[in-house]
Amino acid sequence: MGELERLAIQRAARDAAWPKLCHVTVNTQTGEIADVTEPAAALFGYTSDELHGQSVEILVPELIRPQHATWRQDAKAPETRLMGVGREVSGQRKDGSLIRVHVGLTIYPCLERMFATAVIIDTTGIQLTRTVEVKP
Repeated sequence: MGELERLAIQRAARDAAWPKLCHVTVNTQTGEIADVTEPAAALFGYTSDELHGQSVEILVPELIRPQHATWRQDAKAPETRLMGVGREVSGQRKDGSLIRVHVGLTIYPCLERMFATAVIIDTTGIQLTRTVEVKP
């Protein structure tokens, strides 16, 4: 396979899959949501139009919003990691209810700024299933 064919396949796969993924892209310094897919917005009870330009902390439980802003602003170097390794991560829906999530985070430079793209998986049902299975 040639380089052009490989690049065309990568682009087609990205264009087909990206809008269906549950992800949010944020300017790490300002916290402004730069991009959000409809599946991610719907998970939190919003439309993507409602979230564009909002602070990402709107999706973070109120109790940890100040700490989250500090963590976000400390993201200065490109990296890929899981958020909340060793602890539960929650998000907050528009109606104030909390959901458990796994978040894969990639931090990268773009246009002389740092951005973070979070791929989000709702694990609320998985956690409930585990709890039910463990009980005698």
